[in-house]
Amino acid sequence: MPLAHRLNLSGEQTNLIVWKHRFEKAWGGSLDQVIRGSKGEIRRETLDLIGEQVREGQVTLITDVPLEKLGLEPGDGNIYGGLEGSEKPLSALRIGGWFDGSKVQSPHLLVADMGAWPGGMGPDTLGGLTLVFPNAAVVREFMEPQLEVMSLQFQEKGFRGLFSVGLSPSEDGFVEFDRMEGGWGSLHTYAFLSELENFPALLEGSEVCQFTGGVKYVTVVPVTIPPWPNQGKALEVEIGGLTPTLTGKAFWFDVCMNGQLKTAGLDGFIAVARGAAGNYELAKARALEIAAKLDVPEKQFRPDVGVNIPLVISTLEQQFGIVI
Repeated sequence: MPLAHRLNLSGEQTNLIVWKHRFEKAWGGSLDQVIRGSKGEIRRETLDLIGEQVREGQVTLITDVPLEKLGLEPGDGNIYGGLEGSEKPLSALRIGGWFDGSKVQSPHLLVADMGAWPGGMGPDTLGGLTLVFPNAAVVREFMEPQLEVMSLQFQEKGFRGLFSVGLSPSEDGFVEFDRMEGGWGSLHTYAFLSELENFPALLEGSEVCQFTGGVKYVTVVPVTIPPWPNQGKALEVEIGGLTPTLTGKAFWFDVCMNGQLKTAGLDGFIAVARGAAGNYELAKARALEIAAKLDVPEKQFRPDVGVNIPLVISTLEQQFGIVI
């Protein structure tokens, strides 16, 4: 839903297809057209029509739904979907990038804060994420050889879009690429979009990635209320504490956008706060400012987001000679 809202604000004609019935309440009034089913299912003829429009090049499709459920294949049109992967989670240190169909753009490092609660405690889910744009030498010497191999794999699968690959220690004392994931279902999406200035043109394939100047670090942290990260229904409560400027610096999820901002009573995943800067301390501080000021009962977030960034920077430099 935040992706659809971002495109809508950019002046793009955007249709949101709501797959689950209970999500109809979220984002009410903020998008021109929402295609939804009365019982949480989308009618087959609706999906067939969308598939036909994709094949004829009339629309661009962004989805985290498996293409076979939509009756589509990767080569059927301008599609940005996902990659099927194993259930094994990615490691805390990752490489990410945008694959445009022929090459990887804007390769970057990702440092994940695993664990829902401070110190990495609680359910094994992402409690925060920091995206790092490394210097050109690191990209050229450390990342490009492996990215060229991955580009061939992406082309074979017909994949285009955002991806990340886990890094783990190798037997020779260096690092090797681990499991891969692609698509829109993680904090990586919002760290990448945070400072991206030309998302619509990127989807059209007419431009390369353009980011806000001077940004090297982007930190994102989820702000939630119970029952998240467990299943169940959250309370419907008002959200306060943020100025209009800070409100615009968060990606919103379990909220109603009509009049007073409030939770929609879904799963409790309210927002992703974001901060960007030329150094990690300021990026972290800006993200945590939003998380701390967002006023909602029983608020949950990780105040120690980005705690491992100094260790990662030091290890890469001292052990592998990589200065990011």
